[in-house]
Amino acid sequence: MASWTPKLPDLIERHGLHDVEGDIAELGVHKGASAAHICAAFPGVTLHAFDTFRGIPEGMEQKIDNHKAGDFSDTSLEKAQETLQGLPVKFHVGVIPESLAECGCDKFRFAHVDVDLYASTKAAIEWLWPRMAPGGVIVDDDYGYSRCKGAKLAVDEFVNAMRVQLQHLGESCYIVKPPGGAA
Repeated sequence: MASWTPKLPDLIERHGLHDVEGDIAELGVHKGASAAHICAAFPGVTLHAFDTFRGIPEGMEQKIDNHKAGDFSDTSLEKAQETLQGLPVKFHVGVIPESLAECGCDKFRFAHVDVDLYASTKAAIEWLWPRMAPGGVIVDDDYGYSRCKGAKLAVDEFVNAMRVQLQHLGESCYIVKPPGGAA
């Protein structure tokens, strides 16, 4: 279990996320364990699950990234569907950012980004931010992990460009869409 997941109920309460409008999302689902935890914390709310469901594809990694093609390939769409059976989940299969365009959801209250690589993290946060409801939260799972320097760089660049405050959450971090919805 990710270091931030036991802190999810406190995060929800502190930011009033049950009162914020929108769906929830996980980008980087792997086998679905974190997605199941997120669904349990937001009963009845649709979770959009984005992943290749076959691991990191060829050509995605960059020099800053320590993960390589084939990492996390011990999963499949069927494994994630089995883990998330009976929960309100919409699966979006493919590479980020291409799979994001097919989502059709325009408002999120919570998103968990766990895609490990610079380009995917950057694309995920940039796509999510204008779709986050004011008060909505984006958690980046990989921020404090030495194998995910690219993810950390992507978050730092975004936070600096948007002038939003980064909050630490164990080895992870999160950002909150300000009231008034700063673009």
